Amino acid sequence: MKVESEDRIIKNSARTIYTYISDFNNFSHLMPDQIENWQCTETSCSFSIKGFFSLGLEIAERDPYKTIIIREGAGIKSPFPFEMQWLFTEKSDNETLVKMSLDADVNPMIGMMAKKPLQNLANICIEKLDQMLG
Repeated sequence: MKVESEDRIIKNSARTIYTYISDFNNFSHLMPDQIENWQCTETSCSFSIKGFFSLGLEIAERDPYKTIIIREGAGIKSPFPFEMQWLFTEKSDNETLVKMSLDADVNPMIGMMAKKPLQNLANICIEKLDQMLG
């Protein structure tokens, strides 16, 4: 199951946005209200989604100013394998196209329950990123 945020032009450089997303200490500002028990270091975090499940995330790959790939981890057993990708396309010195996608390997039953919260997470993260850095 794959969910994607809308494409969003953020009025900031790819470098600034990439640097911000590269540090999980900044992620707490991007999370929806349903997130509880937030804990993080620079490269990993763990949290619970109210009424659903707990997740742990770790930065797995980086391509400076272009891509950040985040996977489940941080010592938390995820209910399903997933990957979060942040994609940055610099349009000018002060405009960057940003998109976030979540790809989860879930059975259809879990997919029905998880799709809405994961779509909500993607949309809220991109909106709050724009508010913080745009």
